[in-house]
Amino acid sequence: MSIRVDAVDNPLTIEDEIHNCQAVVDSLAMDVRNTPLSHITGHDVVAGDCTAIGDLLEVFSGLMEFMLEEISSSASSNGMHPSLGNAFVEFIICILSNFLLCPTAF
Repeated sequence: MSIRVDAVDNPLTIEDEIHNCQAVVDSLAMDVRNTPLSHITGHDVVAGDCTAIGDLLEVFSGLMEFMLEEISSSASSNGMHPSLGNAFVEFIICILSNFLLCPTAF
């Protein structure tokens, strides 16, 4: 699976940040979940709307749980220690959390 997000590389304006956030939400909806996420908008997330941010974090949390299950299952069948996969997922969650808290830093 290849996911391409049409993002502005160096967002300089609020509109750029809204565009980037909406691109992530749209990609999550279409490419990952195959479920509409119309209740989450880039504008609301960038504006700091707690409900929108909470809903987006809930989506990421669900993805994290899925990834942990997949990694655990794959690790046990391949002889890899599950904590290595868990550490990778935690690293990704840390990056996503930092992005949501300070999107202009990326």
